[in-house]
Amino acid sequence: MDQLPDSSLVELAKFIEFLQFKTQYNTVTSEEANQLNSEDHATDEPLSPRVLGLHQGQGWISEDFNAPLPDEFWLGE
Repeated sequence: MDQLPDSSLVELAKFIEFLQFKTQYNTVTSEEANQLNSEDHATDEPLSPRVLGLHQGQGWISEDFNAPLPDEFWLGE
């Protein structure tokens, strides 16, 4: 840590504060986390493989996609 620049040390300190805040209000034991994780991913049947081109031609991008957005969008007017 002695070799980190000051800007990185500030970011590291903010991250540590975030983790402390998160653990203060989010107390889940490792056993509970393992149980939740196993419940979320438990399936009786395997996932079917993805099919390439299944929805081909059903999506589109507007011609003005890269055009600047009007001020009303940013200012909420």
